[in-house]
Amino acid sequence: MEVDKGVKPVALPSGTEAARERLENFLKEKLNLYADSRLSPFADVTSGLSPYLHFGQISPVEVALAIKEAGGRGADAFLEQLVVKRELALNFVWYNPHYESFQGLPTWARKSLLRHRLDPRPQLYRLEDLESDRTHDPIWNMAQSQLSETGHLHIYLRQIPSQALPGTRA
Repeated sequence: MEVDKGVKPVALPSGTEAARERLENFLKEKLNLYADSRLSPFADVTSGLSPYLHFGQISPVEVALAIKEAGGRGADAFLEQLVVKRELALNFVWYNPHYESFQGLPTWARKSLLRHRLDPRPQLYRLEDLESDRTHDPIWNMAQSQLSETGHLHIYLRQIPSQALPGTRA
């Protein structure tokens, strides 16, 4: 496997024990706030379990059962993220042999990209500039920096509500 040895490890405790500690902390301190505050960039109510789930250090089944047992205001919202959205993404990759290519996009997305392929671009970036948070966009730069340094990207930056984007309506 080719690995970029220049990338520094993130400061995150690893392993199943660390994942379970993070889950317990989320259940006690954040789950009840999750439904109302998960998209706020000012509220730290995310579970922080993404890297542990991604690397198989905790099972989504174990997490779902713990969330269901805990119940409360945020349980349904969290389970919708964990089960529905996560499974949709996993199924898309599993069942779409072209998921990493233009061919794997839905027809509507391909048509839209082709229709706008010649639109003027105020900035063009090299991959290194995007990866190293050297763009004109401070939000992109901050998100890329956070992801590179911590291995985590706040849900707000992954799912910015449409009403927060200029020129859009809910």
